[in-house]
Amino acid sequence: DETSQMRIEAAIMPMLRAQRWFFFGDRQQLPPVVQRPGVDAADDSVFGSLVRDGSHTMLKTTYRLNEPLTHWPSENFYHGELVAARANAGHRFHLKSPPARAELLGAEPSMVRVELDHLGNKVSSPEEADETAALIEEMLDGGMSPAEIGVVVPFRAQAARVRNLLRFERFSKWPEIGRLAVDTVERFQGQEREAMIVSFVVSDEDFMNRLGAFLTYPQRLNVAVTRARTKVVLIHSKPFHQWLVRNAAHDGNAALALSLLEAANF
Repeated sequence: DETSQMRIEAAIMPMLRAQRWFFFGDRQQLPPVVQRPGVDAADDSVFGSLVRDGSHTMLKTTYRLNEPLTHWPSENFYHGELVAARANAGHRFHLKSPPARAELLGAEPSMVRVELDHLGNKVSSPEEADETAALIEEMLDGGMSPAEIGVVVPFRAQAARVRNLLRFERFSKWPEIGRLAVDTVERFQGQEREAMIVSFVVSDEDFMNRLGAFLTYPQRLNVAVTRARTKVVLIHSKPFHQWLVRNAAHDGNAALALSLLEAANF
């Protein structure tokens, strides 16, 4: 499983123990870490090698995402062929008590976004951390278990900032708050939650110009928004949105990230 992250060298040892193998993976998710220059990481995996040879079958049904959350990844990564299984297609986000911000945490829509007006943030944003903590508190007040909420951020500094907020006294009434995962996309691959908050953090122009390829890397976006079953909340700055708009015409990855924001209800 997850063999799109397994390099060929790592696969050889277990392959020697059998005469037939089944490799499960997804080239549209994160590839293995490759430090050799001039090597496409996605092509360096054992799964990528098999796909190039035509030895693959696409599994077209997701048993995690509800139907609305399936649309964006299906159209942008899976040729429109990915569909939600009947068992989960109709699932919708539900809190036991009505949320204060029903436009964000109501049953519909399944993917929403929050645009904040901050400037100059690079690897950490107090504004987005505060908004993340506020959304978490509202979901917990509504009856959600901490274990059913996940937060994805691009940088470990932002993950640490959010975790620090969750140590505040107002969160102490939930003993299992430590089960609420806050981490980078790389650490979240393979996991799932009922609701996911995705914070993009950045609002510094020069920083976005330098790290644009990292921030809009397609596989990273795909993993981030496909961890949820029924609710995805995207948090981003107004400058980040404007940067995507300016770059979308000549940068396919920026155009893809912009399409993600536009797919979310604002």
